[in-house]
Amino acid sequence: STHLATFKRTVVEQLKPLLEGEQWVGVLDYSVLAWGYVKATPVWENPTHNNTRKSCFRALAAASMTALRRGHFTSEQLAGIRVKMAKLQVDSDEVIVCLKYIDDMGQSKQ
Repeated sequence: STHLATFKRTVVEQLKPLLEGEQWVGVLDYSVLAWGYVKATPVWENPTHNNTRKSCFRALAAASMTALRRGHFTSEQLAGIRVKMAKLQVDSDEVIVCLKYIDDMGQSKQ
């Protein structure tokens, strides 16, 4: 429990400077990279023990959503981001909101 709490704190704290510095591409890259590390954490039989894992996925998806909303991405960039994020959906449905937003943005730019 202590180790997972420390892991979660580290994942979230690493996002802060990227968000505060408005490094939107960096936020998205970090989120995709960190997603793999969160995915590698244990999945416990007791669902309440998986709250830290879910919380990390939620934080990464929320940061990604912030980057998508505030960054000014081209249609090509959005398409590339969508490909990367679609692969993450297998691990957590938290990323669905980002995918929907990208789809909506892609339609509005056409």
